[in-house]
Amino acid sequence: MRYMDAGEAHGLGLVTIVDDVPAGLRINPHNIDDDIARWDRLHGRPAQQRAYEGVELLAGVKDGRTVGAPVALCLARAENGAAMEGERRRSVVRPGTAELAGALKRDLDDCCDISDRTDARVGAMRVAAAGVPREFLADLGVEVHSYVTRIGEAVMREDVDASERFAYTPLDVEMSTLRCPSAQATRAMEAQIDRAVAEDDTLDGEFRVAITGLVPGLGDDMQPRGGMQPLLAAAAFSVAGVRGVEFGCATAGLCGSRAIDTPSCTSLGFTRSSNRAGGIEGGVSTGLPIILRVAVAAPSVLGKEVSALDMETLDSVDCAPGRFDACRVPSVAVAVESELAFALAQAYRSKFGGDCMGDVHAALDAYNARLARAAR
Repeated sequence: MRYMDAGEAHGLGLVTIVDDVPAGLRINPHNIDDDIARWDRLHGRPAQQRAYEGVELLAGVKDGRTVGAPVALCLARAENGAAMEGERRRSVVRPGTAELAGALKRDLDDCCDISDRTDARVGAMRVAAAGVPREFLADLGVEVHSYVTRIGEAVMREDVDASERFAYTPLDVEMSTLRCPSAQATRAMEAQIDRAVAEDDTLDGEFRVAITGLVPGLGDDMQPRGGMQPLLAAAAFSVAGVRGVEFGCATAGLCGSRAIDTPSCTSLGFTRSSNRAGGIEGGVSTGLPIILRVAVAAPSVLGKEVSALDMETLDSVDCAPGRFDACRVPSVAVAVESELAFALAQAYRSKFGGDCMGDVHAALDAYNARLARAAR
């Protein structure tokens, strides 16, 4: 399952096409709107109306179910949600962004041509498109959760057991203004962001992703590039701002005997005594939750003047402050969830195929039955 999107931050809207979608998959646009709302909710951002209307399914869906054709989605600009910068031409490049490198690469002299496409707001379409693989995975019992563990110097402490699995409910996460399941840590993180907003500065952070409900055996243990780690890491790194990905629990300083997960067989099938590897061994899923720890860089666009370069005069100038978010860790977490959903759907499609959901379930049921027989 894959997607291609188009649109700019100041355009009429955003569109995307999702391909390789089996027929018979129920798509609920309200669930997609809820995900966009999760992505768009940032503590410290000035109150403003949403930039886009609700998602519209243009093709590939009939009576709420996919028909096997590519699914087309659209996010139209809200009529009065556009209180966005009106500048339509700018030669001063903002440091830390793709504007200078992108303009040189494409022989452009207007930084807006680059920033309109790389603007974080365009990420709304990524989240909307992921509504399709999310529904596909949910139909197979797979869920992708994320929660924030650090913003600036404020850190949420977890015990080892919680770090090896998703130990919280989605309500614990979504009730927090910063998608952190600890109320105490949330307050400390809010204080960090409030201070950064007052200083027109930005903050980095970290979050954890837990993927539950996976079958064992996804990924390729014979071809290194086909393993689950490169597949999922590439998906996470495709989101702007991600600067580091680590699988499993922190094992730095541990000898091998304390870092491995001892296998066993129970009445429920094959399992492990722990999940320090984070649900992947030798590039293949083990059936335990896949755990990723993701580091996010501080946004490079600040709320104060910084030294920059004017492409027309080639002189050093002061870049005026623009629209900025003090911290984007919670929204980056939702965006990474979205990319991981596509990667996981791709892994399931590769292993189980099927032109319709009935075929997918039949192949999956047969596979699970074989694993159950092996565990007897």
